[in-house]
Amino acid sequence: MFKKLFSYDKSLSSLDAGTGTITLRGLAIPIMIENLLRNMLSTVNTLILSNFSDTAASAIGTATQVTNIVDIIYSSISLGTFVVVSQNLGAGRKERAASAAGHAIALVVLLGIIAGAVLSSLAPVFMTMMNLTGTVLEEATAYFRIVSMFSALQGGVTLLSYICRSHGITKFNLYSAFSMNILNAILSYLVVFRVVELPLSGIEGVAYAKVISIAFALLLSIFMVIKAKINLGISKIFPINLGIIKDIMRVGIPSGMTSVSWCLSQAICSSMVASYGDIALNAKTYVDSVLGYTQAIGIGIGQAASIMSSRLVGAGEFDKAYRTVMQNHKLGLLGNFSVNTILALLGGVVIGMFTDDPEVLKLARTVLFIDIWVGIGKSFNLSLEDAIRGSGDSMYQMVMAMISCFAVTIVSCWLLGTVCGLGLIGCWIAYGLDEWFRGMAYLSRWCSRKWERSRLIHEEEDGSISA
Repeated sequence: MFKKLFSYDKSLSSLDAGTGTITLRGLAIPIMIENLLRNMLSTVNTLILSNFSDTAASAIGTATQVTNIVDIIYSSISLGTFVVVSQNLGAGRKERAASAAGHAIALVVLLGIIAGAVLSSLAPVFMTMMNLTGTVLEEATAYFRIVSMFSALQGGVTLLSYICRSHGITKFNLYSAFSMNILNAILSYLVVFRVVELPLSGIEGVAYAKVISIAFALLLSIFMVIKAKINLGISKIFPINLGIIKDIMRVGIPSGMTSVSWCLSQAICSSMVASYGDIALNAKTYVDSVLGYTQAIGIGIGQAASIMSSRLVGAGEFDKAYRTVMQNHKLGLLGNFSVNTILALLGGVVIGMFTDDPEVLKLARTVLFIDIWVGIGKSFNLSLEDAIRGSGDSMYQMVMAMISCFAVTIVSCWLLGTVCGLGLIGCWIAYGLDEWFRGMAYLSRWCSRKWERSRLIHEEEDGSISA
């Protein structure tokens, strides 16, 4: 039993993609670094503003909870596109894969125009719903209005990132993320510390710094996609292919609802945390800023395995897809546990970069130790969630996520945090219950192999209609 548990099959770590061999290491390492760099975008803003004022840092942290929900609109399309493109490439249907990319680009542009106008105008409403008051409310509203107005830029970066991944290319996304973070760090620093005079200032200036950085990343992504000669299928948008849109939405909508459920539950729990006082809210903001780094290994391995398994599912190689995911899940679990433990042990030093408030530091360190347990459950989600989605079986994923987020997370957070008086610690235990519930549900589904029936490759191509 133990021999099987610690065994490693090298044949499952590489895949012939037709145009070359893609490997787990070649995919996972750039994705890990890319996610670390993307986390830095918000962390740098929080760190810089924490030197300006705690209210500004809390404002961005809370506003980010809502902007994450906005990004789901684009992520759902991107995830659906990723699965459709990957499976069709695996099945050797390159033209249909290109057509799926073109249709997704059109959807993102259309939704970006609508979402930017609506969300920016309703910024005060959203921030008030987060139980913010006074200066924090004003600053969060200003930040959210600007970022949401230009949210389509992030949607474009996300979509191109997933299209590149579906082709087995991950280094381009790394370059884009690196450039975006360097530019964001420089602009944010100049805005806050006024080394030189800029027409940007305060929290609005930091918001525009983020927008400018994302816009640059989008332009760079477009350039690199063109250089790599990836067929984006722009010429294949018309006539509109309802079959392709249906396949994208078949995966995208349930995946989006999964993310919406999680973000809504986090937002509701965050509003509870806000009611516990500034110490709890500040501790949560700073802990959230560093936890993304502990998940980088699990995310990298999970998404890399998903790229490989999606292609294998498209090619009909179900057994190899099953074994690839299970093997790489073990690597993600070990990596996440190790990094979470190290972060908990160094919690005082890490959180001390953001604040010197002894009460905030004490609470944050306690939360980081609890998160070791939370992270073990999360490692199942990071690997198996992507695998189930990559197979096309996203409806099951959606149902389990909605049950867990609303029936487990919110209820447990209220009972433990508010009723039992455990505050932020009670909420963090509730987060762990959610991660473990979903993780075990996904593990059961993957082992049942019912996902094999969700393959998106059809015997006959779907028809088209004229625009």
